[in-house]
Amino acid sequence: MIVSVFEGKPQIFLTEQGEGPSMGQPAVFLRLSGCNLFCHWCDTDFTWNWQGTLFKHEKDALPGYKKFEKKNFQQDMTNDQLLSQLEMVSETPRLVVTGGEPLLQEALLLELLKKLQVKVPQLKIEIETNGTKNPSREFFKLPVHFNVSPKLSNSKIPKNLRIKAHVLRSFIDYPDAIFKFVIKTQDDIKELQQLLLEQKIPAEKVWVMPCGTDVPSMDEIAPWLQEEADYARWNYSDRLHIRKNIP
Repeated sequence: MIVSVFEGKPQIFLTEQGEGPSMGQPAVFLRLSGCNLFCHWCDTDFTWNWQGTLFKHEKDALPGYKKFEKKNFQQDMTNDQLLSQLEMVSETPRLVVTGGEPLLQEALLLELLKKLQVKVPQLKIEIETNGTKNPSREFFKLPVHFNVSPKLSNSKIPKNLRIKAHVLRSFIDYPDAIFKFVIKTQDDIKELQQLLLEQKIPAEKVWVMPCGTDVPSMDEIAPWLQEEADYARWNYSDRLHIRKNIP
């Protein structure tokens, strides 16, 4: 499996879930490399924004920002190696698999999760996904929670690439999946309302979060976004990983 590397270390670490239904819960994170999308505001751009690509990012205007050299930000690890690195789930039985887009490596990931479940039967598994890749039936047989994050136009990705109706339907029908949306402006709220109507996503499965890579930018959005969430009966989520500056 291709694991993301940052500051020379594979992205396997103990922290707490920063957002969504299990926000604040201790968790072991496994960050996989590679993504099929290229969000303009992505805060894990080291998983996909490789040298030689034409992707645009909001950091492009920052002095010294440059694309990442792929070989320095990936590590190929066998599932046996990963099982050894993930021993800490025995004491902290919550694993969050994120990326990038984890479902790009579905076959190996499925094999890994099955082995982990045998070793730690009480393990809670969460998978962060952008909602464009449909998991196999085998995946849905596992007790896995999906945090599905369809992208809005603020990602600056064409709609035909970021919204896949048949994939979203499979997650809507799955009882242990929620939908997270990063909100930046009031226009995003209007777009979200239209998307929920088109895709028939129920309000109780919706979580909204303020866009931002630092606390001040999130705090500009949070008050009015909480009001919108209350009115629409959506769930509101903070983003602790940004607020507390944790991985």
